Amino acid sequence: MTKNKINSEERILPVSTQEVEEKHFQLNLNSQKHYQMTITIENAPGSFEKLETSISYEAPNFTYQFAGLSAATAHPDKNIPLQFKKIADNKYRGDFYVDAMKDERGL
Repeated sequence: MTKNKINSEERILPVSTQEVEEKHFQLNLNSQKHYQMTITIENAPGSFEKLETSISYEAPNFTYQFAGLSAATAHPDKNIPLQFKKIADNKYRGDFYVDAMKDERGL
C-alpha cells in the first residue's frame, strides 16, 4: 500500500507490488510437460568441465507497478537453473519442464 497526501488528508491507495504479486507465481510441484535438450559442441579449443544455464519463466498476462513509481511496470518472473550432464566427449544433456511455474490466478 502506498500513502498519498491529498488536501492535507492522508489516503491509502492500493498498489500492486512485486512482493505481493510474485507470491501468486510459484513452482509447479506437478509439472507434466517435460523436455530434454542435447547440446553438441564441435571444434572446441578444449574440453568443458561443465555446462550450466538457466530457464527464464515469465507471467506475461500480468503486469504490476513498482510501489512509488506509477510508470514503472514489470511481469512476475523466475529463473531456474538448468544443469547439463556430460554424456559424451562433446555432448551434454539437460532436462526441463515448460510448465515448471504456475500462476495461481489461472492466467
